[in-house]
Amino acid sequence: MKVLNKYTLLALSLIFSSSGVFAGEEDIVSNPNEEVQVISQKEINKVKAQTKKEFTEYFEDVQLVHVYTVDELNAMTEAGNHLEIIGVDNQCQFAPDIEKRAKKSVASAYQYVYGDMLINGVCYNRDVQSGIYYINAAAKKAYPAAMVKMSFYYEIGRYVIEDKVKAVSYMHEAAMMGFVPARIEWVGMLLRDLGTTKDYKEAYGWLHSVVPSTESQYLTTKTYLERLSQRMPKNIIELNWDPTGRFAHTPEPLPENLTQISDLMKSGVADVGFVVDPDVDRLAIVMENGEMFVEEYTLVSIADYVLSQTPGATVSNLSSSRALRDITLKHGCSYSASAVGEVNVVTKMKETGAVIGGEGNGGVIYPASHYGRDALVGVALFLTLLAKSGKKVSELKAGYPAYAIAKTKIEMTPSINVDKILEAVKGKLSSEKITDIDGVKIDFPNSWVHLRKSNTEPIIRIYSEAATMAEANALGDEIKSVIASLI
Repeated sequence: MKVLNKYTLLALSLIFSSSGVFAGEEDIVSNPNEEVQVISQKEINKVKAQTKKEFTEYFEDVQLVHVYTVDELNAMTEAGNHLEIIGVDNQCQFAPDIEKRAKKSVASAYQYVYGDMLINGVCYNRDVQSGIYYINAAAKKAYPAAMVKMSFYYEIGRYVIEDKVKAVSYMHEAAMMGFVPARIEWVGMLLRDLGTTKDYKEAYGWLHSVVPSTESQYLTTKTYLERLSQRMPKNIIELNWDPTGRFAHTPEPLPENLTQISDLMKSGVADVGFVVDPDVDRLAIVMENGEMFVEEYTLVSIADYVLSQTPGATVSNLSSSRALRDITLKHGCSYSASAVGEVNVVTKMKETGAVIGGEGNGGVIYPASHYGRDALVGVALFLTLLAKSGKKVSELKAGYPAYAIAKTKIEMTPSINVDKILEAVKGKLSSEKITDIDGVKIDFPNSWVHLRKSNTEPIIRIYSEAATMAEANALGDEIKSVIASLI
């Protein structure tokens, strides 16, 4: 028989394990200086049976005792040390409780922790399939630690089919909930070029407010803040960005409509200003001194950069500046002109294999992105040019051929045959280079004029370009006189 005191017996009942065996049963020795009582083996077995019954009843109703509360598990998962505490510090003694609660879906915290234990083989034989099941169940209930874990798995295709969209969605949602590891790793994803640049500002703000709980989190947060700050847009000032459908001014990006941004730029608050039209296919640029870069030079400058990286053909329409032709020839490449209209420009670009093209109204077409005018593509390419050049916008502009385009018109009576007038102009100026794929364009050595009839009213539109606006206006007036003489 065993000789035990009452305190030893109490301890013995408390350390009864779930396997139904007394821990260290054969090694128990009583203190001879204390009052003792003799207990038979039959009584010991009775205590064992009673203790086992009590433990069984506990596991049948897990609501009776909380070994790990949800708040405790939340704290552990946020610190990322839950497996170490459960498996090493507490030697798995509370693992059965976590398992029971996870299987009964008592709280998402238990499902996530149990699933993580299964995947990592902590306290249980490794079971990835079951582990993913529980972690995914917790993620679907918006448990942040589970969403972070599933985000990792979806990003690299581990245990699940790779899905970067789901990876981004889970991590961003967990970060929105304020979960510290998610806010840290969300920036990590952005630095891996997942998410979008529009997420930078929000992510930087979140990470800047994070209070790391471990040295590892502190070092990662510090590094990520430094790296993200290098990618952050500097001093972006938003004007009229609210998508209300009510425009602050006439929406066409012409100088007379852009006085607000022009005045702001004159104050020296920014290095460059960008303006787009409502469907974002035209790009106007404002220089640091508040002056217009001029829409014609949007395409010219961007083509200059593109040709410096990928030499090839360029295309613009007949009414666009000669500056594109000059820049193209400077790069040793070929230039072609198309009829006016985006579809005509695109057709010509495909025909010639052009690497860049567009229209003089600020419409940039970059085939490497897509065959359509896109102001945002234009912004990206222009900013790249600006950054690599190290110049001010006005300095860039000064480096391009100087031209000015004037626009006017001459009204006709409905009885006048406009086509015959255009043919007569061609005959009168036959000694010059003439293109008639879209109206009549006459190229002179240092200037040009383009005549196009309107399809909706009895007028001839006249576009003229020369070295200065005065010369361009004079050329337009001269052609108007020629037409008047033919009527």
